Amino acid sequence: MAKMTDRDPTRDERFEVAAQGVPGALPIGRVEPDAEDVRSKGGLTPDGRKAEGGISGSSVRLGDRVFRGLAAGSGALLLVVMAAIAIFLIWKAIPAFTDNSGNIFTTQPWNPQATPPFFGMAAVFFGTVMSSFIALVIGVPIAIGIALFISNYASRRAATSLGAMVDLLAAVPSLVFGMWGLYFLIPNTQGFQQWLSVYFGWIPIFNNQTATTASQFGKSLLIAGIVLAIMIIPIVSAVCREVFLQVPRETIDAAWALGATKWEMIAPPCCRSAGPGSSRPRCSGLVVRSVRPSRSRWC
Repeated sequence: MAKMTDRDPTRDERFEVAAQGVPGALPIGRVEPDAEDVRSKGGLTPDGRKAEGGISGSSVRLGDRVFRGLAAGSGALLLVVMAAIAIFLIWKAIPAFTDNSGNIFTTQPWNPQATPPFFGMAAVFFGTVMSSFIALVIGVPIAIGIALFISNYASRRAATSLGAMVDLLAAVPSLVFGMWGLYFLIPNTQGFQQWLSVYFGWIPIFNNQTATTASQFGKSLLIAGIVLAIMIIPIVSAVCREVFLQVPRETIDAAWALGATKWEMIAPPCCRSAGPGSSRPRCSGLVVRSVRPSRSRWC
């Protein structure tokens, strides 16, 4: 057998002969562009004729330019509308800072109809912060537990049904929850609130010094926090479920291979892998429910 070196002039011919009939091998001889190659670039075919459908000049189609213009115009219009809303709100809010005889940030009473007006948002701000804190303390652990059960413990059929139910509850308007709390939760928990005020009144959120009978209990920060917690549970649970399902399968298999139990497989690997995204569902759920109009906050 002849030895082939780098200087062998017949080496290329031998490779071309050996490549005949091999699927995927390069063709022998000079490669000629076909009509599709020429058509995609624009120009002439190998025989000198103009390629049908060839593009001359700009390769951007008219429809693409129109769509790009519409998309850019829509974005610009949205920014203009948002800027107009901001200007309108600032313009209408100027009297609140100029005609108000109190401090808008530290004054607790809210009496804008007085002469001169005397109001502030200190009480409203405190109620919002406290009700949100109560909602996070109550709702987040429950929502994470639901998400862990759906993603790791429930069967496929049960997980599908429960996931659809959670997603459906997440789409319920906040007004529905607020009306439910106002007309159902408050009347049915007045006795329980009185009991909490009598025996656990040393805790500020349970103490109600103005109510003397059971019918006078009801509209409190505790109830507002409970209703808000019920509001955010579906949203936080839905987002946490998706975060837990993104845990790499290799991490779960590695935990099983090391002899971990079910909970040992879920807690460290899942929580560490989902750590960067685990705080977003809590904030997003609270913000979504907080900015929607609702009647669930009572001070």
